[in-house]
Amino acid sequence: PAALWGMAVEFFHLPCPLTDWENRMRHGAGQTGYGGGFIEHYVWPVIYPAGLTPGIQLGLGAVVLVINVLVYLRLIRQWAA
Repeated sequence: PAALWGMAVEFFHLPCPLTDWENRMRHGAGQTGYGGGFIEHYVWPVIYPAGLTPGIQLGLGAVVLVINVLVYLRLIRQWAA
């Protein structure tokens, strides 16, 4: 499920439902929130290179999908044997 959610966020540019909750909690603690989503705020500056395009994002999402399918197929074959 986590991998599917991650792919959906990448493919459809969905906002993380926890970002709004985090910003409300920060405001409640007297801190400022941040614009954008969790990924843009925390992950992109560390992991994603400059110049990342939607095509590259789709490619990365496809790689994640293929890896997950291969792992699950292997597990299913092991359980069936």
